[in-house]
Amino acid sequence: MLLFTFILSLLVGVLFGFAPTLQVSQLQLSEELKASAQAVLHPVGRRRFLRHALVVGEIATALALLIGAGLLLRSLAKMREVNVGAQPENVLTMSIALPARKYSTLEQQATFYQQLLDRVKNTPGVQAASVSGAIPLEHIMNGYISGAGQENPALDQTLVEFNYISTDYFRTFGIPFVKGRDFSDQDFKDTAEAVLKIDALWKSHNLEATRDIRKVTVINQTMGRKFWPQQDPVGRTFTRGDNGQYTVIGVVGDVNERGVRRPVIPQAYYPLPEALNEPGLPMRLAIRSAGGARAVLPTVRAKVRALDSGLALSNVRTMEDVITTSITMAGTSYQTLLLGSFALLALVLTAVGIYGVMAYAVSQRRHEIGLRIALGAPRSSILVLVISQGAKLTLAGVAIGLVGAYALTRLMSSLVYGIRTTDPVTFAAVAGLLTAVALLACYVPARRATKVDPMQALRCE
Repeated sequence: MLLFTFILSLLVGVLFGFAPTLQVSQLQLSEELKASAQAVLHPVGRRRFLRHALVVGEIATALALLIGAGLLLRSLAKMREVNVGAQPENVLTMSIALPARKYSTLEQQATFYQQLLDRVKNTPGVQAASVSGAIPLEHIMNGYISGAGQENPALDQTLVEFNYISTDYFRTFGIPFVKGRDFSDQDFKDTAEAVLKIDALWKSHNLEATRDIRKVTVINQTMGRKFWPQQDPVGRTFTRGDNGQYTVIGVVGDVNERGVRRPVIPQAYYPLPEALNEPGLPMRLAIRSAGGARAVLPTVRAKVRALDSGLALSNVRTMEDVITTSITMAGTSYQTLLLGSFALLALVLTAVGIYGVMAYAVSQRRHEIGLRIALGAPRSSILVLVISQGAKLTLAGVAIGLVGAYALTRLMSSLVYGIRTTDPVTFAAVAGLLTAVALLACYVPARRATKVDPMQALRCE
């Protein structure tokens, strides 16, 4: 990449150095010697056209890049406004992993997490707390189920998102219940017993008997509509491999587990003991507080150390941070930063280019400007004269840039979200911004032109 950039830089330097060299080689000496530099009121047409074309090209390129960056910025704002299905305000999340040697059984892990939740929930300012295998927007795993929607066998090949949760998970994240009920303490006890029974049956290779063991689950709305259309999913059953038979006891709102760009898929929530039969798996602790999310962190750390001084919390983030840095959002943020950097650089180059051309034009027309002032032209008219020349270049570049951006931004359809690639607000705002910057770059040499001393200009002639 370094070699490629070095070679490209050399080629650009040679290419843009060749153009003025070619112009100089074609000078008509007799014509040039007849007039002094101050008498040349306008540069030769071909040279002027090349300079103006470069400036117009700079403006058009900067406009296209700025519009692309503007579309991504608006997409990012739209994604942050999307309701992901959870209420992230004042929710703090963190990871905790129990060492397998010390917490080797389901009972030991379940007891620890229950004690931790009891202590955290009794902390002043804490409204709800939960332990789960994953949190919203960080899906843990998915797989297939069977036995549901028998009228459509193709549903056996539909992916279902899984998560393992404690009590108060839905309350902690503000996920609304649609129908049915939440898990109870008895459900968790029954699930723990069922998990141990299934484990024993696996070890005895009696896999058929596992399907007779019943457990409970809560599903999202999408799963209910997908597997039991126009039916009440509460009370329906399905199986998941050799993990027993599940009965739906409740339906909750959808959560965008895989990012706001991707559609919601069916999701099933299982009682936490199902994930505790394998020691060493990290869990996520989530806390909803009445005040600032991070205000309870020191207290939570102290309560964890009180239970086990060898444990530590990691990956501490607010739910707003989780949403912002989710896979989809992070990708869009990077694309916005990259394109925005190019656009900003193009904007700076455009301003410098216009300033350079206008400053050169003023220096070439110094005698003309001095003569106008000597004949009584007001300095405001000189200001308008110079700015109007830059305005023509600006408007030409903006017009070409708008046409180019209209065609090129269609290629960004997979990157934008919530708006059209031809969003008129973005196009108008960027065009206005670029025009203002270009006219500001014209103003400095125009202002300098109004200060030309007519006597000095005429004396030089």
